Amino acid sequence: MRKANEKNQPWSGRRKRFKICNDILSTEEGLACLNTHLGPNKWLFQAALHYYAAVKAAEMSFLELFQDLEKYIDNPERRWNECLRVKRGLVDTSVPGAFCKDQCYLEGALAILIQRDEIQDFKVLHCGRITLSDLTRVNRVVKPNVCTPHFLVDDAQYRARLQEIIKVNQIPINELELPKRESLLLKPPGS
Repeated sequence: MRKANEKNQPWSGRRKRFKICNDILSTEEGLACLNTHLGPNKWLFQAALHYYAAVKAAEMSFLELFQDLEKYIDNPERRWNECLRVKRGLVDTSVPGAFCKDQCYLEGALAILIQRDEIQDFKVLHCGRITLSDLTRVNRVVKPNVCTPHFLVDDAQYRARLQEIIKVNQIPINELELPKRESLLLKPPGS
């Protein structure tokens, strides 16, 4: 929906002119992660697991990671798939190294939750493929004729659902600082 809404905005095809950030992955996937958990399942376990697995994969071999993940994933096939996910693209999986893209789900979700009170209107965040840092800039030029997800009809209810996610996951929002992207995402070996 954000991609479709993007086409109707003044910055569509002119992101550089409007100084709109192209590094949208963290916000995009974090928002998707949160919106997926607006229903009865509020647990961010999968996003946290991907993050943890990527961190550990950077320190461990495939076998060590497989063994380490047993404390969270008792099913060997699911555990194997998680290891494959974070070790994909590596030539030698017997050494530490990770594909860390999946960290953006939890990273983006936490960034949105941390800054939720500064976001005046979550509809604007869904008006196109923008980052949290672009919100104030696009707020002045955003066209209102966008497709709005059904769960954003009531902003107060949406915010209450975000608060439920924080509560269920016991996220210490007041203790968290918004980290710099490079401090969270691990770099693959040799990059």
